[in-house]
Amino acid sequence: MSKFLSDNAAAVHPAVWDAMRAADHADNPSDGDALRTNVTLPMWRGAELVADYDINLDNTEDFEFGRTFFRWQHEDGLKNLMLRQSTQLPFNVYATVAVGRTQEMIFEEHDTVAAEAMWQSMDGAHRISGYGAYLDNRVFDGQREILVGNYRYYWRELDTAFEIEAGQFWREDRGVKVSANFNFGDTRVKVFARDTDVRSIGISVSIPLTPRRDMRPGYFQVKGKDSWTYELTTRVGFDGSNPLAPQRAYRPAYLRHLERTYLNDDRLSVAYLRANQDRLRSAFLELVR
Repeated sequence: MSKFLSDNAAAVHPAVWDAMRAADHADNPSDGDALRTNVTLPMWRGAELVADYDINLDNTEDFEFGRTFFRWQHEDGLKNLMLRQSTQLPFNVYATVAVGRTQEMIFEEHDTVAAEAMWQSMDGAHRISGYGAYLDNRVFDGQREILVGNYRYYWRELDTAFEIEAGQFWREDRGVKVSANFNFGDTRVKVFARDTDVRSIGISVSIPLTPRRDMRPGYFQVKGKDSWTYELTTRVGFDGSNPLAPQRAYRPAYLRHLERTYLNDDRLSVAYLRANQDRLRSAFLELVR
């Protein structure tokens, strides 16, 4: 944790991802393929410029202009461009602020101001965090506001994390989301329930995509996407049908920076490291010695 703000080489993250994005980057109905390249350029201590660029490879006719899921089609072009500043505060608190332009779907391009704050107990068992954003639509006259609180408890003996989120999410739906994340090595299985303007339950599976050892950083570093996630969701308490309700209790990737980047996808804690000592020893013997 003492290297929270250590300077890094520029990182380029190319990833081929199935257009049925899930878990955290998803809830989007899609049936196609796209290539996303993420470029991260360190600017000064704790600051970075981040850009995401998508290339549409293929999609079904349901995503053509005028069809049901047209707005979820993966367009070619720049999707996100943000300048982000992160800092470590006293009492084991971390914070980050970002400004820039974001696009989650067609006609939803925003000028965005986003912020995250997080406190984690010394052993990592407890984590309290919050995130928020103000988004001003560049296509239509409209704004979105996000404000969500989060609590996570990590049960070391089961290598399992329980999490609850509540507040106003990206679609401005209000409510709560609860989940349990089960770790099986580098594979993660999540079960969850959401209750906002739509009630749903589901399961997702995340599997690693890249080798255990990344390219050594120099003037630049090329990396693949760490994992691929697939999610299945169904509505509950409805009229017996199961229509899609995209992006409920949705958290954009740019509001997961602290957890994903600085806490290594919520694996940088004393409790997690102690629960996975054998895997750490194996990685050291295989990749370091």
